[in-house]
Amino acid sequence: MNTRTYFLCLLLFSLLVYGCRKDDDKDTNYDVSGYLYTNGQPIANASVNLDDMVQYQAISGSDGYFEIKGVSEGDHNLKTVKTYEDGSFITRSFELDVNGDLMLNFLLLPNPVSLLGVDIDTLLNEVTVRWNKSSADDFREYKIYSHTTSGLDETTGKLEHVATFRDDTLVTLPIPNATTMFYRVFVLNAFGQLGGSNIESTTSGNRNFFTGGDFEDEALFLSAWTVEGNAYIIDSVSYNNSKSLYFFADFDTAGFDWTTFTIDSPPLLLNKNEVYKLSFWYKARGFGYLMNLSFCLYYEQDNQNYLFTDFYPAVWEPIWSDGMLGYFDEDWTYYSLTFFPTSDGAVQFIFFGSVNQFFIDDLQLKRKLD
Repeated sequence: MNTRTYFLCLLLFSLLVYGCRKDDDKDTNYDVSGYLYTNGQPIANASVNLDDMVQYQAISGSDGYFEIKGVSEGDHNLKTVKTYEDGSFITRSFELDVNGDLMLNFLLLPNPVSLLGVDIDTLLNEVTVRWNKSSADDFREYKIYSHTTSGLDETTGKLEHVATFRDDTLVTLPIPNATTMFYRVFVLNAFGQLGGSNIESTTSGNRNFFTGGDFEDEALFLSAWTVEGNAYIIDSVSYNNSKSLYFFADFDTAGFDWTTFTIDSPPLLLNKNEVYKLSFWYKARGFGYLMNLSFCLYYEQDNQNYLFTDFYPAVWEPIWSDGMLGYFDEDWTYYSLTFFPTSDGAVQFIFFGSVNQFFIDDLQLKRKLD
């Protein structure tokens, strides 16, 4: 065989091998296509990809149709995601065995789940979060998250509640005082997310931690506070609105001694990292023996007592020569105190006194915001 004949044969052989390889590539690279639906409607502008690879991506059309070309033979994971304008999304993954052109006629994604309301009870500082029910046949649970910013997902948010029944589409949660909170619901199956809702927010008021502290509702106050001795809500003397809390202590002129009165607040859970302001208006009047005359305010936490202050009549009219027994009638005086709890233990406030007549109005405990 001469040289010319040899190179001609080699060229023909190379062309034959190239043609065979081209046919092999044609046989092992396929098209994957299909239609996406939710709630019986096609899903437009959904993101579709195989194995999270850039070369295997597509966007569904208005009829829900997508197509990915040049897919290699074998096992693949098809992931579909539809994100809506309000930030909610639905998603589902499908395991595929590709050994030829694959047409997926009806790929069903779960229905979108959206927040229907974030309603706040300003008296109790509780928020009720509501959402529509998931119809996913592989539903496992709802997870409700909160955060102080709108950058809210499963990694940044605080898990507030888990509901494992499909019909449980409402939850009531406490919300911190004077705070804006954002909320979001995620839907999951056994393998992960099926979708996430839009994000909604609400802002709580700077509520009064003292239930019934304006004393306008006697039943409300007495249901929360413990009263010992002569303490009543009256409407004959008040600083604000129409009623005040009235204390009365009897004076024993023979023994120069008084009966006492005490009111205890319900235990309150305050945050040791926050500053609070306690305030009220008070008025003292009547007569008594100066040595046994006082009204004090203190609080208990972690089995320790902390005295805030003692109140004594500032204007005193002696009715005995030694000046110790006298009469007083003061105007309304404002008192306020800023403090922070020493721990996260429950705090209880106690008012104790032996003043002949003592009035309190507009009793408040709020977060200090300035």
